[in-house]
Amino acid sequence: MRSEILSFVIGMKPSDHAIMFYRDQDEKHQVLFTYLREGLKRGEAAAYVAADESPREIEAAMKRFGIDVERETKRNALKIIHYRDWYITDEGFNKDRTVNLWKSLLKKSLQGGFEGLRVTGEMTCFFDHNLIEDLIDYERFLHRRLSLPLAAICAYDTKKAMDVRGWEFIFLSLIRMHSATLIVGPKNELIQASSPEEIGILESTGKSLNETFQECVYKSLDKILGRQAADVLVYAAKRRCRGRPETLEETFRFLDETIGLGSLVLKRRILRNLYSKVGLEP
Repeated sequence: MRSEILSFVIGMKPSDHAIMFYRDQDEKHQVLFTYLREGLKRGEAAAYVAADESPREIEAAMKRFGIDVERETKRNALKIIHYRDWYITDEGFNKDRTVNLWKSLLKKSLQGGFEGLRVTGEMTCFFDHNLIEDLIDYERFLHRRLSLPLAAICAYDTKKAMDVRGWEFIFLSLIRMHSATLIVGPKNELIQASSPEEIGILESTGKSLNETFQECVYKSLDKILGRQAADVLVYAAKRRCRGRPETLEETFRFLDETIGLGSLVLKRRILRNLYSKVGLEP
């Protein structure tokens, strides 16, 4: 595990809103439990909404990690919640209800003498219940900086999420709605992105953001259309945009205007190339 990721989650502050992609339960535990344990040490309350694992499994894993679950629960510092009691109840998902639950928990924590509240939720349950539009709406409401003075990490099982059609664009939307992206896996990347293009940046490449982005775009065009057609499109883009498009929005708009419906395949390839730069791939 890269120390930058653990250092980042330890130092998270109220209103910080991060997204984490993970493939392995043990690595997920290491990041999320480190994050919550640090909050408990600082006198903050902590909450974990469990979906990929049951609350009992999370409790057992926390104990193995060294968190005194009984003591923290007894003093109302730690809550392990089933997602069916928080996100998707028998009545389905209701954004306002969930937000009010967070507000109520924050209020009780502060009234109970805690310094703040750290929360995390396993979000792939929305994919399991085919509630992706509701998920996007919920994350958009929370947005990059939380309106609530609490710290939050939204955790996504990469393998499950990538089973959904159009996952490339779903991931892009989710990344845009968070102030930092944690990719836990082979490369263990921490990306504090100010724009979605930055998911394609690797410090080790020695390249600028624009160079890395343009390289991903050209390779995508070359792979799908062939070298000659790729060169023609790049030339046309330079003339129309007075230089190569430098953002996803400019690139996607140019492809839509030039190719039409056929641009969808190219846009997916571009996103996959960007994701693969940081180990976020099938």
